[in-house]
Amino acid sequence: MNKSNDIKTLIKELLSLTNRPEIDISTMLRMKDLICYLSDQRKKGNIPENYLSYLDFILYSAATRLRSFGYNRQNRFNINDFYYEGIGLWKDETISNYYKTNSGAVLDRYQKEVMDTFVENNHRLFLSAPTSFGKTFLLKEIIFSNYERYSNIVIVLPTVALLMEVSQDLREFFKDKQMAYSIYTSVYRDLELTEKNAFILTPERVLRLLALREEIEPDFIFFDEVYKIDEDIASSDEENVSSTIDIGDNTTSKSSSNSSKEHRAVAFRLALYLLMEKQPECYIAGPFISFKSAKSGLKQFIEKYRIKTIEVNYEPTLKNRIDYHGKKLKSVSSVTGEDVITTPASQKIDKLRFLTQQLSITPDEPALVYCLYPGFTEKYARQYCEGMCIVQDKDISIFIEHIEHNYNCRFSNGTKNSIDEWDFLYALKRGTGIHNGKFPKYFQREIMTLFNSNRMPLLFCTSTIVEGVNTNAKTIILYNNPSGENEAGKRFLLLNINGRAGRYLRHFVGNIVYLDKHCLIIEKAANISLDFKPFSSDVILDKIDLENIAEKYLSPRNRQLKNGLSLDRDLLPDSVFIQNRLIERVKQESILKKIITRIKEFRNIESVSIANFIKQGYFQTILQIWAEVGEINPNQIDAIKYFAQNYAANGYLGVLNYSFGKYAGEDVNKFVNETYRRVFKNVKDTIEYQLPRIISLFESLINRAFELIGEPFDTPLDLSRIIRYFEIGATTLLGVDMIENGVPIITVRKIEKYDIKGDTLTEQKEFFKSIENKIHFDEYEKKLIDMYIAE
Repeated sequence: MNKSNDIKTLIKELLSLTNRPEIDISTMLRMKDLICYLSDQRKKGNIPENYLSYLDFILYSAATRLRSFGYNRQNRFNINDFYYEGIGLWKDETISNYYKTNSGAVLDRYQKEVMDTFVENNHRLFLSAPTSFGKTFLLKEIIFSNYERYSNIVIVLPTVALLMEVSQDLREFFKDKQMAYSIYTSVYRDLELTEKNAFILTPERVLRLLALREEIEPDFIFFDEVYKIDEDIASSDEENVSSTIDIGDNTTSKSSSNSSKEHRAVAFRLALYLLMEKQPECYIAGPFISFKSAKSGLKQFIEKYRIKTIEVNYEPTLKNRIDYHGKKLKSVSSVTGEDVITTPASQKIDKLRFLTQQLSITPDEPALVYCLYPGFTEKYARQYCEGMCIVQDKDISIFIEHIEHNYNCRFSNGTKNSIDEWDFLYALKRGTGIHNGKFPKYFQREIMTLFNSNRMPLLFCTSTIVEGVNTNAKTIILYNNPSGENEAGKRFLLLNINGRAGRYLRHFVGNIVYLDKHCLIIEKAANISLDFKPFSSDVILDKIDLENIAEKYLSPRNRQLKNGLSLDRDLLPDSVFIQNRLIERVKQESILKKIITRIKEFRNIESVSIANFIKQGYFQTILQIWAEVGEINPNQIDAIKYFAQNYAANGYLGVLNYSFGKYAGEDVNKFVNETYRRVFKNVKDTIEYQLPRIISLFESLINRAFELIGEPFDTPLDLSRIIRYFEIGATTLLGVDMIENGVPIITVRKIEKYDIKGDTLTEQKEFFKSIENKIHFDEYEKKLIDMYIAE
């Protein structure tokens, strides 16, 4: 049978299915696959001319019958293309209007079911749905429909990368719909609220918000990627910072990917628990969660808070599965069947090159290459790009020039430039992207912008992308097996990665490629059973869970353990403990006692500047006490202090120059890439996470120490400006806003060298406009500044 006869047979099958009086789930899935395949062939120009007119009508009718209107939008079909008048036009308009929301968007069948279920069940919903279902799209519809009732909404997201994306999306949505929400993506003691507030936060920031502003009563919460409450399921990812500071000689570090993962899981479940205790309306979401196989703690959680569950297993795109672990490339499609090609490639990198040709991977139909570790993204990208020509692309070029100017270090007695051996730049110059969670945030954002705007065919990435951030990838290539502590966890990550292949409303077909046969074994692992451990009768909880969960919810054994904890509430009241509730009470009590014995060293801290905080004794004393309670080694203190001082004074280049100065003649390429990776990791883990966490803890305990000695501050000690400087990198409202909108820290520091005038963000923006022409910005910075001002 020739190609045109194949197409004709499939068109006739779709027509037959569309006209069935009843459509069951198996018929729906087959119709979906046929719509996707035929639409993809139509897009590629593979449909014979004489078939097109009636194929378009059949595709339109089938999508309408499925109530999957996105296919018609993707095919750019309009109702008036097929009906000009009469009952057909009225019927389809009536159907479309039934699925239309208050904002004017048209929902698909299952999206409509989710929205109706949310409304009918006291606005409390737990949704399990595939990656491409449109969970954030539904979030916007829920907020819009309940705008008058929702004064405070809290949106909890797993990664900073996803936080940045969703924040930008909601800013545009609120502006378009004239919704007066003020958006907050960070939390400090000096937070000022308005009548309508949208908090878009990581779990750790949620806990700080609830501690500092106990009066906030969220009307609605959205909790995404909820599986991260259970460390047995959640994979180790790059948002899991080290549990201790690794700068300096930390030979007894307890840091491990597992302990870091557990720390994040505790933050996730405590944020969810504390938010739900305030009885808000809620929309909780995650992929591939089976409520039938849920463990006891999750079942108790759902029952306790009267949450309605709904599972959607409908994948809106057709997925081609490709196994390429040997020399044979075996492709399996539910529409075209199995196809096997014997190839000459035996090495993975050669297979990758073959795939780019075989699958027609281009900037318009790009691919993600999943790698297990950040170092692998760089290594494999470098190998892939060997022999390729440098691309001519203005946006890529100005970004490269910006990086070369701001991140180049001369080393080996000034004979070598670090950028000459940096794999990230080597690949980028050849139109290939690298993305991992250790890069500066604006690197991540720019790479994703370039990828999603069709500027690069391949993006080598880790799980930071595949666990949240939206991409336009048509193809997912698993270069490595997914990570995880057990097969169920690996399977969960694998399914999540696979879900990124073929983005709905952009692609009809997605490709999933395995370069290792173990992926096939992982795919067949046992079903995933999610738990909410604090409510479980089968789990013995650690101290942090026990200290934070109300006794009435604990199992008898955990209740006994909680009652056995030795707590000195006269020394450390609950109101102080909860401000840093991810740090054990006994440790907080120990630190508080040490502060009291050294209280003289903290006098006048309330008026200290950022520069003097780092240079003078306050920071030194804090690090010494942190060492005394076993969190760092004493011999790390000077290294941490020097690192922080260098970063504060000279930014990334300051700490990079110091690290490159340690070159001792080893392999240059390896040394350069490991140095960039280590410095970026230390900035993220220590400067942006650990130091804000430590200073926040000492802020609350210093306040309590002065109360205990009978010398309380007139107003509570507020180190927000110092915490904010480390966490975000800015000292002004303008700087914070710029960084949260994608302007680099390097650029903000240029601006903040001027005395920024104004007490409000609006006033500071106006002042900046008056001095903008005095500041030298490179082309990349100018582009981002112009975008920022336009917003």
